[in-house]
Amino acid sequence: METNIIFLIVLAVGVAILVWLRSWRQRRSLADKFAPRPPMEFETFYKRFYDGKIDRDKVRTHLNNVAEEFSVPADKLLPTDRFDVELKQPSGHEFDAGTGLLPMQVELLARAKGGMLKSESIVNVDDYITQMARYS
Repeated sequence: METNIIFLIVLAVGVAILVWLRSWRQRRSLADKFAPRPPMEFETFYKRFYDGKIDRDKVRTHLNNVAEEFSVPADKLLPTDRFDVELKQPSGHEFDAGTGLLPMQVELLARAKGGMLKSESIVNVDDYITQMARYS
């Protein structure tokens, strides 16, 4: 009886590890998709796309939110990266990242501040950064 319990525990831990490894490998493949892209230092990113429009710290914070949520280095992201194309999760892992979470976060923040914004209007990194900076 005790041997069966130990076997079941070992089996459950083994399955959990396999599921975690598969998930990690799938998420890693998204980061690998960005590997050929040359890195862009934050200061260059900021000056090229947001200088004079949005506070530097807000841009950095929101860019890092996207990078962290999608497990992609922040220095590889561009404002034109779309959540449903460039940042799309591999099949079967659609709910593992912020594809739907980040746009919903903006919508909820906008509502809390009295604004009207639909999450469907947040389609790329620029939309996320701009609207989060506007409402935060």
